[in-house]
Amino acid sequence: MTVDFELPSAEAGPPPQRGAPDGPEVLTAQEALKLLYLTYRSVKARGRKLGFVRVLFVSANRGEGTSTIARDFALVAASRAHDRVLLMDLAMPVNGQLRRAQTGGHISGLADIPSIELGLPVERPQGPSDDADGVATWLRFHRVRNSSLFVSERHEAAKPPGEEPPGMAEFWERMRQEFELVVIDCPSISESFDPIMLASQMDAVVLVVAAESTRAPVAQNLRDRIAEVGGPIVGVVLNRRRFHIPEFLYRRL
Repeated sequence: MTVDFELPSAEAGPPPQRGAPDGPEVLTAQEALKLLYLTYRSVKARGRKLGFVRVLFVSANRGEGTSTIARDFALVAASRAHDRVLLMDLAMPVNGQLRRAQTGGHISGLADIPSIELGLPVERPQGPSDDADGVATWLRFHRVRNSSLFVSERHEAAKPPGEEPPGMAEFWERMRQEFELVVIDCPSISESFDPIMLASQMDAVVLVVAAESTRAPVAQNLRDRIAEVGGPIVGVVLNRRRFHIPEFLYRRL
């Protein structure tokens, strides 16, 4: 099976000289596999089964590459672990992951999965002030080509009269019936309270920190706030690392 959604390269060699302030780093396939192994090992160490795993990616500030890292992780998980993987996009702007996939021609259409009302304590796409009666936020799902990777889409739609919104337990149970791994691309804690509300429900939380940009106290505050609510932090991705040793010298080390 192949996933044609800009799959990261697993080629060996010196780290690329990337790190422009306006461009996110890329999580290579090798790095994503290591992170996937660490995530599953952490889940098993806490006595949890691997049949349904939820991983949250979050940063302290917007623009630190969380969406890119979460997408690369989901791509590798779908192609290497052969699980049904959902890339759940809760970040801002709304449905950015889906638009990126559609622009590249990687979406084969709506998946044969019923829409699910979003039963999580997160902000609605249009903001909490637009919470009209009879209207709810739903998730529908798009399949990336013929792979086992799916991308969520949030949209507003009317709900059947008299139907109660799903609780968190019911929502996750419905997700469990469709997917084996849910990768959540979440807003930063500087722009939303969503990651704090969700962290305790996760099986793993991965922090994304921009090298040479995010100050140490800010990164520590991110770690502490997630830990305070019981979020199981399994690792930190140091994004946009710069390797200041010239490449020809690096090859000699």
